[in-house]
Amino acid sequence: MKRSLSTVTIIGVGLIGGSFGLAIKRRGLAGHVIGAGRSQASLDRARDLGAIDEIAADVRNAVKRSSFVFLAAPVRAICRSVESIAPVVSRTALVTDAGSTKTAIVSVAERLWGSPVMFVGSHPMAGSEKSGVEYATPELFEGRIVAITPTDRTDRDAVEAVVDVWHAIGAQTIEVSPERHDEIVARTSHVPHVIAALLVSLVQEIDSETTRKLAGTGLRDSTRLADSSSEMWRDICMTNNANIREGLREFRKFLDQTIESLAQKDDERLLALFRDIVAYRKTLFGDRDNRNA
Repeated sequence: MKRSLSTVTIIGVGLIGGSFGLAIKRRGLAGHVIGAGRSQASLDRARDLGAIDEIAADVRNAVKRSSFVFLAAPVRAICRSVESIAPVVSRTALVTDAGSTKTAIVSVAERLWGSPVMFVGSHPMAGSEKSGVEYATPELFEGRIVAITPTDRTDRDAVEAVVDVWHAIGAQTIEVSPERHDEIVARTSHVPHVIAALLVSLVQEIDSETTRKLAGTGLRDSTRLADSSSEMWRDICMTNNANIREGLREFRKFLDQTIESLAQKDDERLLALFRDIVAYRKTLFGDRDNRNA
């Protein structure tokens, strides 16, 4: 790395924030890591696990002391944190986040920062349906993609420095605008989560002891995402609202077409549909499916 992180503050020390702390500490990238958040129990656990060295008594004071700030809370909490720290963070400090939507967060940062903006939006495509620092691991980001979302106002040296940090803990990075990021992840992540949650509701309508006995691995695997943090997903839906609505409308179109094929008992159309889906899915996940088998 070209730049020492010195003192790092992590705001939101759960799965992602805790894993980030463990990763930079394992690699000796930071001299001192301060943790901040709402749950004292989580912060105590993070310190016990070695993800942080110190619990912040005053978040704004911790940020003043830091050369790097990592925001890893739900999206709207990140927006509030940006508003809180912007007046006190050093103008040479790097600030990035792990929010699942980017336009709302980057907009707040650009409204509050001078120009050029030292805030660099990030979204690590890592995590699980589990939440909490007890699930944190220093290997979480290894080999994973992290979307970096600068704008024409973002300081390019800051972008390079944040990219260096992600690379140093094993991640790969791609650069994309905040708006394009949100458009894509609405369909690759956010709409699938909503659909997974609705599948649970579909089964819940016929809940019985027999239903639970017949619920197999297909339902379990298809609804795994529905076991994620409710607060996090509420914030995602509110901050990427238009893109998610558009994705659901498109999904409804495909759903209506499938219902029509079923109503017409059009087995050739159904066969073609499933064959096309299998072929395209292999282009998305084929190699990763083989590695995870």
